[in-house]
Amino acid sequence: MSFRSFAISLLFFVSWFAGTTAQAEELFRKSYAVVVGIDRYQSDYWDYLPNSVNDAREMKRYLESQGFEVKPFFRDEAVSGKIISYLEDTLAPRVTGQDRFLFYFSGHGETLSLGGQDYGYIIPYEGEKGKPSTWISMDKLRELSRKLGAARHQLYIFDSCFGGLFAEKGPLSSIDEKFPHYIERISSQKARQYLTAGGSGERVPASGPKAGYSYFTGFLLSALEDGKADLYPDGYITASELNSYLEGAASGASQTPRGGTIAGHEQGNFLFRSPFPPPPPPEKVAADSVMKGGAGAGAKPAAGSIFRDSITGMKFVWVEGGCFDMGQRKAEKEQLIQEVGEDTYKKYFAEEVPLHRVCVDGFYMGKYEVTVGQFRQFVNETGYETDAEGNAGGADGCYAFKDDKWGWQSGYSWRQVGFPQQEDYPVACVSWNDAQKFIAWLNRKSGREFRLPTEAEWEYAARAGSRTIRYWGDAVDSNACDYANVANPKYWSPSFPCEDSYQFAAPVGKFKENNFGLYDMLGNVWEWCQDWYGEDYYSISPGNNPQGPSPGSSRVDRGGGWNDRAGGVRSAFRGRGSPGGRRGSLGFRLVLPPGQ
Repeated sequence: MSFRSFAISLLFFVSWFAGTTAQAEELFRKSYAVVVGIDRYQSDYWDYLPNSVNDAREMKRYLESQGFEVKPFFRDEAVSGKIISYLEDTLAPRVTGQDRFLFYFSGHGETLSLGGQDYGYIIPYEGEKGKPSTWISMDKLRELSRKLGAARHQLYIFDSCFGGLFAEKGPLSSIDEKFPHYIERISSQKARQYLTAGGSGERVPASGPKAGYSYFTGFLLSALEDGKADLYPDGYITASELNSYLEGAASGASQTPRGGTIAGHEQGNFLFRSPFPPPPPPEKVAADSVMKGGAGAGAKPAAGSIFRDSITGMKFVWVEGGCFDMGQRKAEKEQLIQEVGEDTYKKYFAEEVPLHRVCVDGFYMGKYEVTVGQFRQFVNETGYETDAEGNAGGADGCYAFKDDKWGWQSGYSWRQVGFPQQEDYPVACVSWNDAQKFIAWLNRKSGREFRLPTEAEWEYAARAGSRTIRYWGDAVDSNACDYANVANPKYWSPSFPCEDSYQFAAPVGKFKENNFGLYDMLGNVWEWCQDWYGEDYYSISPGNNPQGPSPGSSRVDRGGGWNDRAGGVRSAFRGRGSPGGRRGSLGFRLVLPPGQ
């Protein structure tokens, strides 16, 4: 038998939604919450937790602002008998399918190993050292979940060491948040979900960068109150969005937030009201300036038609839909092995197979990468703080090049990436989360539905009808410097036998376009895609409009950057990064579906 103490915050939600436009509290008959916070225990064995009660009080305040009726249990009121009695005797008979319920716990916990299996517990005020009969087990919490089962949605959030011990089933959500009528679908089906501050074997810090809060709860409240987790601009924050945001923002050296489901889950997804309203319907927004056809026209656009967004001035090229062979060809594999060797190939490039046939519908794609000036417009209007500026994930600043080496650079962000940049340079040091915030802002202002490209759309657009390794050819030759800003041998390890005049990033559009009229699809900066990254996804990918696996831990990035050699500058090459990750050679461009 072994005991390990850990600080824990547990958040349990049960909710039901019946629509998509009303305020969240108007969609429930009643909203109940129990909030527990313990900083000092009856036994001196348990360490003092300076932030637990404040965490609980702040959660109580936030939940009341969301329409919850909150029952608090602080310090010596938080005994197991009172907590369980309230849940089992008072609430369980009252909740219905039109109510929501929330349980938040901030205090200590234990994990106990018996018979080769770990069991998790939260510790009430009177809990004694080494006596699990005086603790509240995860099994008991799951039992209470079943007794509260009349409620439509349940969400458990553990700010805990070893919080993953609550896990029973699979990933958070199997309904893609980009699908039509998504809110109606997830609100009508049962949700039994959880989020944890760390995995089953991870310890988490009791204090974080936000004074007075635990590490995880500080990020959680910011994600909800500041709308940082509202990754899709529909007026709601889902458990899946919280998970995606917190995986990046609240990851630290000792923990990585996780999410999943427990018994009884269907395809629901817990919903919070976002501080950002949903965008107005497109038909209520005046048409933007359009050239050569454009997005507002009722007729199908001609290939290569240009649409200009009037908010930012970004230009979009109509990419006619079609089919292509996605992935790495045999000749490409042979070239890579010759360049980098068998071991490096297996480590970095083996997930580009199998080659498979994919068809995508037509879409508008950004002619250029999003620029510093366009991103500055968004920040100036909203006051948004990027993940780099907020040191999200416990990492200082941005992963960038300085003093002849790559590393995390404190103070670096999209404003300072380590080299001079003007307004027409591609924005960099931005995370996937930051890109989603930019998109949400643009969609609210324009009434349209801009988004990141799927991985399949990106590769289709990059290839532009070509079947070669790069859209200008197969050979590692001097043609590269006509089409892309790649590793200049004057400054970086030799690969392409040419110089492109740039050590770092270049202004967008300085090199030749591909056959679809798109610039910098390879080189300059890497570009975020919408999809989760799946190592084996190519083996199971659907043939029409694949959306990537759901969910995952990393998002796709594509295209290579200004310091990349030939192996990284290929149409098939797949990169990845956590949603909160950022580096000095990573940016994004947007797409727009037709009819917007």
